[in-house]
Amino acid sequence: MTNEVLIARIAAERPKPPAGFEERQRALLLNLARKEGAKMKRKMSAILIAAMIGLFLFTAAATAEISGIDLFSFLKTNRHQDVLDQTREAVQYFEALSYTFPGVAEVTVTEALYDGQFMMVYMNVKPLRDNLLIVPDGYTESNMQSLLPEAEPETVSEYAQRSGLELWTIQPQMAYFLPDSDLLNDVEKRKDGVEATLHQDGTLDFLVLGSYYTFIEADLANILQNGYFPIQLSIQLHAGAHAEVAPALFWNTDVLIPYRPFKWWSSASPRIAIPSCGVLLDGVAFHGFLLSSKLDIHYIVSDQDVYRQLNGGLRFEALDKEGQPLDSSFHTGYEKITGDIRHTNYWQVLSLPATEASPETIILRAYSCNTNETYEILEIPLTTHEIPEELLLLSPIESTNQN
Repeated sequence: MTNEVLIARIAAERPKPPAGFEERQRALLLNLARKEGAKMKRKMSAILIAAMIGLFLFTAAATAEISGIDLFSFLKTNRHQDVLDQTREAVQYFEALSYTFPGVAEVTVTEALYDGQFMMVYMNVKPLRDNLLIVPDGYTESNMQSLLPEAEPETVSEYAQRSGLELWTIQPQMAYFLPDSDLLNDVEKRKDGVEATLHQDGTLDFLVLGSYYTFIEADLANILQNGYFPIQLSIQLHAGAHAEVAPALFWNTDVLIPYRPFKWWSSASPRIAIPSCGVLLDGVAFHGFLLSSKLDIHYIVSDQDVYRQLNGGLRFEALDKEGQPLDSSFHTGYEKITGDIRHTNYWQVLSLPATEASPETIILRAYSCNTNETYEILEIPLTTHEIPEELLLLSPIESTNQN
């Protein structure tokens, strides 16, 4: 009996488990497997790291030959026009990192990137036989032309049925070890955490995007291994369009991604009173990463009566010189407002477009998120600082890319 026939028979004849049973079992088995590996040796040796780096190094030309489009080009053409050219130099290329699901698909991991905020793995999935590969929430009721412009105006499921193609859903996940822990921790996946491009031949190029962000050198030093962030990439293939009900095929592999610290940082302590909001703008910290800039805003409630009347509606946004809002096409998921238990100190995080260097000033608009009323517009001078040497030393000294 072939693997294909066996998989089909299992899917057709097995009794339906209780809701959530499969996911719980997968999580248990995955953690047990990782714990056994961790007991043997959780930290890789410098020799093993060097060997893996030597194995994974590859040229951009060879990557393009595999997938037809490289990670940098994919980012530039998939709504991320603000990606800096320097991003190309920070990409890690891989060689021979692939796996074949017999009769279903061949998955090849080609590139990865970690810029200190965002973690991404880029891969190429080639269908075997008459299969149509889709990503989670795989657009089965969407217009097929949104995935493949040359297609007829029909849904993805209609296209698959008319073309005699079997649908398979790809579900990727990234995870890592916390320091002094044997349990895997999921890399926080963005809401737009999977982006895909479908080619005419059925090949799928797709990007898995997550985020891991900390400025605490000790945390990074405990996780990084010789300057590389080690993650476990898990790829699941599910027969059909609904990943939660179909049996899954698994591939887990370890991936090393070189750490790149932020490019610049600046700050200000303006201590500016905003009477219409009842707050004091106390400080800002601005960090420039390859894929986006991160702005932290700290303000203090100075007049509780005035502030309460805002009903929690105070927000800040950054403006350009023409007064238009600035926003990044990459969001970390940390864009939110947090406060202390006394409700007197608040912090807001903004993701802004990536820039080569820190601007001299930042323009902020204080406004109501309920009515969009502008309370105040402030232009704040910034002071640029040196990047801490401790962070620079955590990054690999030499580029991992070959020219």
